[in-house]
Amino acid sequence: MDRRLFASGTGTIGVGLAVFLALAVNGALRHPAAAIDHTTSVEFLAIGGGLVLLLVGVLATFLAVVRPTIDSDAAS
Repeated sequence: MDRRLFASGTGTIGVGLAVFLALAVNGALRHPAAAIDHTTSVEFLAIGGGLVLLLVGVLATFLAVVRPTIDSDAAS
């Protein structure tokens, strides 16, 4: 397992979750029907950024765990 990639992946997931926690505390996460009328463009950008951080973190963590297995199979 690539420990640096795993640590950066879990850290990125943590930052993404912190963004969503901050949005939830501020009341920016709303039902989609109400979001169109009340959510500002900055809140939409923060929600999108949080989703991107979570996606990148999950992919990095997945690669940190799976990549050594793929490399060892290719070497055989």
